[in-house]
Amino acid sequence: MKKFLFASDMDNTLIFSYKNKEISDICIEIFEGKEQCFITSETEKYLSKIKKNIEFVPVTTRSIEQYQRIKLPDSCKPRYAVTTNGAILLENDCINKEWLEKSKEIVEPWRNEINKIYNVLNNHSTKKRFKIVDDMYLYSVYDNENSANSDYIKFKNETNLNVCLSGRKLYFFPPEINKGVAIQRLKKMFNITKTISAGDSTIDLPMIIESDIGIIPKYLESHITHHKNINICSNDQRFYTYVLKTVLKYI
Repeated sequence: MKKFLFASDMDNTLIFSYKNKEISDICIEIFEGKEQCFITSETEKYLSKIKKNIEFVPVTTRSIEQYQRIKLPDSCKPRYAVTTNGAILLENDCINKEWLEKSKEIVEPWRNEINKIYNVLNNHSTKKRFKIVDDMYLYSVYDNENSANSDYIKFKNETNLNVCLSGRKLYFFPPEINKGVAIQRLKKMFNITKTISAGDSTIDLPMIIESDIGIIPKYLESHITHHKNINICSNDQRFYTYVLKTVLKYI
């Protein structure tokens, strides 16, 4: 594996929903018979060039199943991907067993707490749906952001799980199931010497902080206080294009 790693979130960082699509964009995900997510034609071109020069590894909170719905063009399809917020490493779409066993060890002390929150949510009227993802973390989806925020305030004071709010979704992660730990594990496993990462949400911040070079949108700037090399996308730019152009500057 190349020693220079580009680790990137997927949704709203490299790919985007049908709500933001333009005529020339390329569909890379179909869900329940409908076009779901897209990339720009520039993304295909830039990612292909990046992949030829350094290792590109998606690092996503998506489940295994959700990630495998993404069908990037062959020219930029990565060999490795980290799913489930760092808990699963895929190689050519197959689960890396050694990585999985370590993740199980990390999660095991938190099983009872995850099940406790699950049971609370099961009797909670404000949630829309909820599930335990790949047996590693719990998330809940709400009808609106106000309901999600209300539960965020409630639960963050009632559990030692990391409670993360993202729009209408609320996540409950064991503390070491995060993208920063995933970067540490990738560095050790593949002898990585330099890492550049990109992400658009607070869930991505552990990965950004752990990397040598970070790329974030303007609205996350206030969350980063100590980092030597942060690249910030202004509000008038498409973030996914900015990300790839920035990576190309470093390779």
